[in-house]
Amino acid sequence: MPSSTDSDIASRFNAILGNRLTRRLLVSGAIVLFGVFAYYTISRSATVTHGFTMYYVYARVLLEEDDFSRVFDYAWFNGKVREYGIQGIQDMPNNIPTNALVLAPVAMFSPTGAKLTLGIASLASLVASLLILLHVNRISLKESLAPLIATLFFLWRPLYENAYLGQIYSVLLFLFCLCLLGISRSRLLLSSIPIALALLAKGYGIVPAAWLAVRHKWRQLLILVATISLIVALTIPWLGIQSWEIFSSQVLSTLGTLPTDAHVAFQTINGFLFHLFTYDPVWLPFPIFVAPKELLRFGSYVLNLALVLFVLNIARRHRGKFDVLSFAAALAAGVVTAPLAEEYHFVLFLPLVIGVTVLIMRRIQNGNRPGWLDGVCLASIIVLGVPLGYKNLQFAQFPLILLAYPKLWSGIALLCCLSPLLDRSRKEEAEPGLKASTPAT
Repeated sequence: MPSSTDSDIASRFNAILGNRLTRRLLVSGAIVLFGVFAYYTISRSATVTHGFTMYYVYARVLLEEDDFSRVFDYAWFNGKVREYGIQGIQDMPNNIPTNALVLAPVAMFSPTGAKLTLGIASLASLVASLLILLHVNRISLKESLAPLIATLFFLWRPLYENAYLGQIYSVLLFLFCLCLLGISRSRLLLSSIPIALALLAKGYGIVPAAWLAVRHKWRQLLILVATISLIVALTIPWLGIQSWEIFSSQVLSTLGTLPTDAHVAFQTINGFLFHLFTYDPVWLPFPIFVAPKELLRFGSYVLNLALVLFVLNIARRHRGKFDVLSFAAALAAGVVTAPLAEEYHFVLFLPLVIGVTVLIMRRIQNGNRPGWLDGVCLASIIVLGVPLGYKNLQFAQFPLILLAYPKLWSGIALLCCLSPLLDRSRKEEAEPGLKASTPAT
């Protein structure tokens, strides 16, 4: 039960949030930040980068060429890059074949025109995602908490990386937010089809799909598998079976194991292990010791599986009102357990970040003093969301190299804190006289 001191803290906190001037400042700040982000996104459309180049070439080859499987030939692919008017860029064609469908509607535009269109679609996706996240976390637009969350949202550094590189993780975020909405409303199609589309677009969604299984949502899982199977079957005449065979044998078999895949830009468990125990004269000159690649892959599988099972256990233990948070954790776990994940991948941490932030803020509003757990969560969120120069530590030696993975450590810390956060929340809700104050509006 909150003490009188805790109640005083809550009263002051609510008074600040409920102040009309505070709300005006927060709303103004959120609007300005959105304007800054929108300007940044549109202005960067004139710069065609790697990443976007792969999406564009995939889509254009799908529309113009007879044999799509040739995109996996590195030399042929980069010849097409130059043929389509993109100069000074070489990219590695390692996306799933159905990724070609993403930009197919705009592939006949010029590269800059297609990137501008993607940028506008990304802005719309982000606004829709923010509104959905406010809704599923039960935040009224009339609350001061709404513009505060919007401010956090548009300060999120990975969003800017995503916009600059013309990546599609803002669109993936929207798909997963639709799934969150479906889960919160118990909608069959809305909680399954978006995961299928994300898997087809970028291969993201395996851990969220496992969440459906853990929660015994078998109909959603069946719809997910059926959607993927149907779209793959319908696109075989254009993508071809051979493209899937090459993708499986040449891309999936080596994904995350190449020396370049162990660059500190990739903030994943897999990248960390390969960085520490692989030697390459150019990229990895200072391993602790050299371990066999097969052993590293096995170790990566074990550690990734352990984290995934830990997160899925949250879904098993905390049901009902915490479904949104446990699904958000499954989505975030998919980032740090992926073979490759750069800064822009951490866009997919936003549902968990916002959910945890709201949980902590509501707790303070209800008269509970912040604890060390809240501090760890907020510190992790800050590290995940701000720009850091960790890429400069690529050639650092042990133990300094451990500092080159701040996003990975912070992501794991946030995931590990979620279960005790939810346990504490349930315990406090069960105590009589918990609500010492009313949330500010």
